[in-house]
Amino acid sequence: MTERDLEQMSETPGPGRFAPLDESECLELLRSQLVGRVAFTDPSLGGAGAVTVLPVAYTVVGDSLIGIVTGSGGILSSLRTPGRPVGFEIDDVDVDTATGWSVLASCHTELIDHGLVASLRPWAGGERDLPIGLRIERLTGRIVSRAE
Repeated sequence: MTERDLEQMSETPGPGRFAPLDESECLELLRSQLVGRVAFTDPSLGGAGAVTVLPVAYTVVGDSLIGIVTGSGGILSSLRTPGRPVGFEIDDVDVDTATGWSVLASCHTELIDHGLVASLRPWAGGERDLPIGLRIERLTGRIVSRAE
């Protein structure tokens, strides 16, 4: 996405802005990426309040579902329990132009059919046989640029 595209995505004019993106802009950006980060808590990974954030390949299904695939014995396999709250985040930052955006999806997990994520090509090796859906409940985003 070009800097001009980013400028047109927000109604807040001018340089030096920090402005919210509407839901349709967030969904467009969510569809534009291949890798995001899933954030969740898992007591087995360091205590009841320990937050884990891991990169994952993903796909967007419809307007309200993010699909991922993991191994049945991997860290993300704890997300197979339906109804678990998770966060999902993507962003893009250009350090040279001091512009960027970030999108955060607040989700709950659900089991999904493998066919919904069949096109995914996870980067990590090993068997990936557990499809997990992240049902989007809230989608928010921000665009930022430095004042010149």
